[in-house]
Amino acid sequence: MRASALGSLVILALIAGGCATKSPTDATAQRRAIDPDSVPDAVPRVEPYSRYGNPPSYEVFGKRYAVLPSSKDFVQVGVASWYGEDFHGKRASNGETYDMFAMTAAHKELPLPTYARVTNLENGRSIVVRITDRGPFVGDRVIDLSWVAAAKLRLANKGTGLVEVRAIDPLDPSPLPPAELDTGTRLAKAEPPAPKPAATGRAAVARAVAGEPAADGRSASKAEPALGVVAAKPNGSPTTAPAASSRTAARAPAPAARTATSALASASPRMFVQVAALASRENADRLRTKVAKDLGRPAHVDASETNGRALHRVRVGPLRSADEADLLVAKLESLGLGQARVVMD
Repeated sequence: MRASALGSLVILALIAGGCATKSPTDATAQRRAIDPDSVPDAVPRVEPYSRYGNPPSYEVFGKRYAVLPSSKDFVQVGVASWYGEDFHGKRASNGETYDMFAMTAAHKELPLPTYARVTNLENGRSIVVRITDRGPFVGDRVIDLSWVAAAKLRLANKGTGLVEVRAIDPLDPSPLPPAELDTGTRLAKAEPPAPKPAATGRAAVARAVAGEPAADGRSASKAEPALGVVAAKPNGSPTTAPAASSRTAARAPAPAARTATSALASASPRMFVQVAALASRENADRLRTKVAKDLGRPAHVDASETNGRALHRVRVGPLRSADEADLLVAKLESLGLGQARVVMD
């Protein structure tokens, strides 16, 4: 994205989010003084879905996301990151003010708010957060934690880490049974229908970030065909407010510019970049050869059977860090393989 376009998005986002209640300098000083372990976990309680942040679908940086109608039985394994001073005091997607010292988090799909237990799979530490924001939109991350939540999991210094995310039902807070890992990261029961091709440009994305109406007078979140998944309030009426927060524009994908790493080589499950899943073994072998040649590193094909049908997954890995995965995904996208994603196995 050009700097001018990104700057416009940031300005629009700041208009939507309003002024910060505390400066980054104040937040940094407070971070040095606070003991993260003294901050209690979020306490699950029954509350309606928020008026803001729960459209049927939304688009960020050219990719469309569907908001789930429910968090029931949601289990996910993947890489977590965190966000702090740059967004402290600004508007979160659900309309509340983001507080880096509160036990909150951001998620791309779960309805707002959702309570979830997040477990660091590298050290076994576990916390409960209230999901109030949208993101992360960089490198196939699965959840963005507040600074204090990441610090309690011992992820703040590393920047990223492998976690499990389990939604909590306030009416039945007992933990879900262990889930069998899939080739992807989301293990919710139903998959949303495939999105239709997006027709909006950067201007429409900027309107979605800022919460402005689309050119035809409709809300930006409804300007595109929905994915068939409607996030409904308890009374059944869908929400129509924008999903993105003020940090959406500021977090344009730039994997090569990031320095935080997470040593995941000894963690279980292992992390891969999956280039594609194909029915034809011949096509999978052909793609594996091309990927290995273009990347200058080995790729392999994992064969399995799903619902009686053969599936051949072209993968690279296992990988040592989330940053390595980000760089691989970016490289594959530059080669025209934009369907590449981080998976766990």
